[in-house]
Amino acid sequence: MLFAIDPGSKVVGWSAFDNSKLPTLIACGLLRATSLTKMYQEARRAFYDYMGADVVIECPQSYSQRHLQKGPQQDLITIALVGGIVASAANPTSIRSVLPREWKGQVDANVMLQRILKRLTDTERSLIERVKPVSLLHNCIDSAGLGLWAVGRL
Repeated sequence: MLFAIDPGSKVVGWSAFDNSKLPTLIACGLLRATSLTKMYQEARRAFYDYMGADVVIECPQSYSQRHLQKGPQQDLITIALVGGIVASAANPTSIRSVLPREWKGQVDANVMLQRILKRLTDTERSLIERVKPVSLLHNCIDSAGLGLWAVGRL
């Protein structure tokens, strides 16, 4: 079992892949909470059936050139903290931290989302399409992309 986590300061996208010969997306969703404690509790509930999975998590990246940074530097610390809390909620067997450039390079975000969706089967895409609200769906798609990359499908 593999969990892929795309952390954010207020919203976390997650995807679960099975251990089959061709690992398949079996569940995905969004975690949203107003405090770190509530985020941990939400993650424990969401991950309950998948405890002990291996975890791959996107680590926020700081850029020395300010124009490349998407928000305040402090947000990176919050995102890393939320990511660690969510990853620990899965009681993982292992945790692998990956920088965005390691798995998706410098590809435009919208182009990458389309690439990820194309790599998913119809059944996997239908799981993602059920996630609401649609305005936050990119977080779930990113976690699925990270998972696909980790299992060698992207």
